[in-house]
Amino acid sequence: MHVVAQGDTLYGIALQYGLDIDALMRANPGLDPQRLQIGQELLIPNPGVGGGAALPSQSRVITHTVEAGETLLGIAAKYGVTLNDIYALNPEVRPQFLQVGQVLHIDLGPPTPTPTSTPLPTATPLPYPAPVPLGPAEGEEFRGPEAHILLWWTSVGILGEKEWYVVRLLHNGEETEARTKAPSWRVPSKLYPGRGGSSLFQWDVVVKRAEGEVISPPSVSRSFLWH
Repeated sequence: MHVVAQGDTLYGIALQYGLDIDALMRANPGLDPQRLQIGQELLIPNPGVGGGAALPSQSRVITHTVEAGETLLGIAAKYGVTLNDIYALNPEVRPQFLQVGQVLHIDLGPPTPTPTSTPLPTATPLPYPAPVPLGPAEGEEFRGPEAHILLWWTSVGILGEKEWYVVRLLHNGEETEARTKAPSWRVPSKLYPGRGGSSLFQWDVVVKRAEGEVISPPSVSRSFLWH
């Protein structure tokens, strides 16, 4: 038996017990996943009984209570997960509407195996550190073809003559790549999704040499919406 707590989602409960959602729904006829109530009791079936593939039993699901000043990107970085990982367990979350006290489920994945004593080769450090995105804010929304969308990030230092920041922008399954010497780049209006349309854009930036050699770690990925 599981008693629903604040912030619980059906996916998170299923993951916690190593079940799939269908098995949980069959064990609780009439259950409405969109209307879970605090204190509601759910019957938890024995994993593997009643059909359906079980979710990974080694996953470690914890809860995180949002504090003042936190962002979804910062929370993801804190636990070493991606934004998509957080969205999967918390489908109702909206990056621009995080509230202090809001409870998020975080899947930390399987426990880290104990390292062996075999020495690992030392990685050669790259010439530049990873750029850090500064704007737009994660999940920011823009409207209209004339929107001024400037992607900007921290400078990693003075680039050489044949060294560039390379911005990678993903949208609608397509990738746009642009080079710039400045730590910023404006999204061209030709990428506007069109009236009545809406697109999720994801971007990151890395430093490369002219021949394509990567000479910095990539930045973390950021996203914005263009309506």
